[in-house]
Amino acid sequence: MTMVLGIKGDAEPYHCGVCSRQASYLGYHTGGSTPIMWLCEDQACVTFAKRIYSMSYTKLNYIEERAIELASDQTIEPILQTILTHLWDNDHKSLDEITGDHFLKLTDEIKQSKTLNKVFGTFLLSFSNALKTEVGSLDPPF
Repeated sequence: MTMVLGIKGDAEPYHCGVCSRQASYLGYHTGGSTPIMWLCEDQACVTFAKRIYSMSYTKLNYIEERAIELASDQTIEPILQTILTHLWDNDHKSLDEITGDHFLKLTDEIKQSKTLNKVFGTFLLSFSNALKTEVGSLDPPF
């Protein structure tokens, strides 16, 4: 898991060190010359800051992998539905019919899809919530 740390005196925090959402003015610091872990204003992130700050990268990676798995379960079907709908709506009933030009055009259309953007937003929120749930569970290996 990528824990976002800042340096004491950073002009502006960017990402929460717990959930990776936009950070606020809050931070966790153990003192001395250690980096600051910026936090969002979510109470769960404030609560879990000390636990996350002191976790090993192995544990953090496990939590992140589990959160991705949980968030993917909620979003993979809508993503595939969006892609298949775009293919179908553009009269591509078979993947064999798609040329390089068609692929680039469809890729641009799909990138601009409000549905897909909403699904990605859902993924990020689900990921953020799953991270907090996993950190708070205290299940092994923690």
